[in-house]
Amino acid sequence: MRQTLRLHNRGRNSGKSLLEKIIDEKQKTIVMQYYKVQYWKRYAKELEGIVDGLENELIGYENATLLENRCN
Repeated sequence: MRQTLRLHNRGRNSGKSLLEKIIDEKQKTIVMQYYKVQYWKRYAKELEGIVDGLENELIGYENATLLENRCN
């Protein structure tokens, strides 16, 4: 088994075992997933701000309509 792992050890990471390469790949995947989650969190927060702004604008229109109806 050890020979098999070492046979796959050739190339740019020749000093690393197959297990170390797999661990490195998984760590890179975890880091990329972290960055994706952070991106979507920022995007969701931005959308939340937009929705809050639109909601406030709608409340303003409703209040203006109520005032207009009272005057009539």
